[in-house]
Amino acid sequence: RAVSNRSHVRVHCGTSEAVGEVVLLDSEELEPGSEGLVQFRLESPLVCAPGDRYILRLQSPMVTLGGGVVLEESRYRLKRFKTFVIDELGRQAKSLGSTVSLLEAQLARSPERWATVQQLQGEIKRPREDTLALLSELVTEGKALDLGQADRWIHSETYELCLAEVRDAIEGWFETNPLRARMDVRDLRRAVKVEQGLLRILLEREEAEGHYRLDAGGFLVPVGREVELDDATRALKERVVEALTSAAFQPPSPAELADALGSSLEKIEEVFRLLQDEGEVTRIEGDLYLSKSAVDRARDAVIQNCERNGHLEIPQLRDALGTTRKFLIPVLEQFDTAGLTLRQGGRRVLKKR
Repeated sequence: RAVSNRSHVRVHCGTSEAVGEVVLLDSEELEPGSEGLVQFRLESPLVCAPGDRYILRLQSPMVTLGGGVVLEESRYRLKRFKTFVIDELGRQAKSLGSTVSLLEAQLARSPERWATVQQLQGEIKRPREDTLALLSELVTEGKALDLGQADRWIHSETYELCLAEVRDAIEGWFETNPLRARMDVRDLRRAVKVEQGLLRILLEREEAEGHYRLDAGGFLVPVGREVELDDATRALKERVVEALTSAAFQPPSPAELADALGSSLEKIEEVFRLLQDEGEVTRIEGDLYLSKSAVDRARDAVIQNCERNGHLEIPQLRDALGTTRKFLIPVLEQFDTAGLTLRQGGRRVLKKR
């Protein structure tokens, strides 16, 4: 008789038996004598492995409907008539005649794009030694890569796809932000569907090959890329640097600079981001930015003050820099964060190196 979607069935595999429902993935109904891809959603676990044969019966009455071969155990409820699901299961079916092909299929279909040896040996039901030997075969055939971290492996095609996705995301970001010299890696993480550990490995390998440079603070810098400025933007940039340098420790905010220089706030903020990328300006907090020369001067003054007094005397530092607590305290807090100083009781001291 025909098998309908969501029929209540009984599955027999080896000496195990479980009841549940059958979901037809690629057809509305399975006629007698026909074949199809199905998923069994069972009420209890069933011990099985890829390649095992099973018998299918109605739950009641126990009429035999047919039989088939197990392709895999799935942790997901597969959706019907989805091309990518059917294609992947077809790939899995073709791999059943060879354990190394089965391993390749599992590696290629890893939900996180990479997998540990432990995960893979569980998928193919083989001991670790056998799984490693099979992975070595795949490496020889150019189908797998050992990522060398936490026993992780990835299919070669998946690796290239991930790499292309990352490169496209980086290129697209710089096209959208032409006045930026570096990209925050957090922006890249939001743009690509690549697990964080895998993304780090991809970027480290790209850096080793000379495509990008990873700077402190989590910034990505394309090697050889230069920001091209038009004359107006270049002139505005010079005026912003001059204003911040002249103001030293009582600098104007971006909004105040926009008014003073007759520019839009959006353009000023764009210039500020470029100056941060180039290291000419440091964002202390909120709208408080200092020029490089001011930050260097403040750092030297803090070191001298601490060495002279054994700890930081803030009134002396404030007078030496010609500023107020409003501007000084955020600067000192950033030096704490950067590891120049640390708090001991109610005082700041230089952090030992």
